[in-house]
Amino acid sequence: MSYETVEHLLADVRWEREPAYWDGVCASVGSTGRLNFSGGVKDSAGRVAGALLDPNSELGRKIRGMRR
Repeated sequence: MSYETVEHLLADVRWEREPAYWDGVCASVGSTGRLNFSGGVKDSAGRVAGALLDPNSELGRKIRGMRR
């Protein structure tokens, strides 16, 4: 994968720690409304990688702030 491809895949990702983007991908929302990043590293990493590499997937659209 070229640098340009990686740059393109990451350009639209919303990196803010907001539940709207990361809940269900690599975190869950706690009772206070804040993100909780505890959990299985392998599961979280797999979901993040899938979301980063496939912008048109459900999670890929979510971390980019796009809903269909």
